[in-house]
This record gives sequence, structure tokens and C-alpha cells, in this order.
Amino acid sequence: EATTPEKVGSPAAGSPEEAAAVARFQEYWSSFTPERVHAKIREVYAADVWFDDTVKPVRGVGALEHYMVESAAGAESCTVEPEDWVRDELAEAMQVG
Repeated sequence: EATTPEKVGSPAAGSPEEAAAVARFQEYWSSFTPERVHAKIREVYAADVWFDDTVKPVRGVGALEHYMVESAAGAESCTVEPEDWVRDELAEAMQVG
């Protein structure tokens, strides 16, 4: 529960803050490179982030940065294009393709 909406907040649906958060996420993932990870990760993920991509769970933005830099360095190319955003009472989740 490191980064629950209750702890870090959550922008209101349709708000300018939500649009800015989505834009930061899309920019971060539009080109997955070590340079982009270093430059943008703290704009997207909370300091006490808990991240689990089913390969490796990671806690804390410093550890996530290290993991992401290693992952990006090993990828020939990688982009993520959000297809849809889903909201519910307990959490916000993104479906990507």
C-alpha cells in the first residue's frame, strides 16, 4: 500500500491534473530508453512506489529507476501505447496493448 490514492492523492476524473498526469505517463513510455528513464521517472512515479511487472517486484523510485534503466538498456526498442483508462472505487488501472 505504498502508493494508494489515499496516501499520494488522485486527480479528479477529467481534471487538468489528470490530463497532465496522463501526458507525463505517455511521454515517459513513448520511448523506453535509459536516458528517458533517468530524465522522467520521478515525474511519473512516487518516491515510495511499489511496482510489479510480473517479472520483478520493486519498491522505491531509486530501485525502480535502476531496474528500468537495466531493462531499457537491454531492449532494442520499446514503446507503450495506452488504449484505455479504467477507474474504480479502489484503484486506478491502465490497460495497455
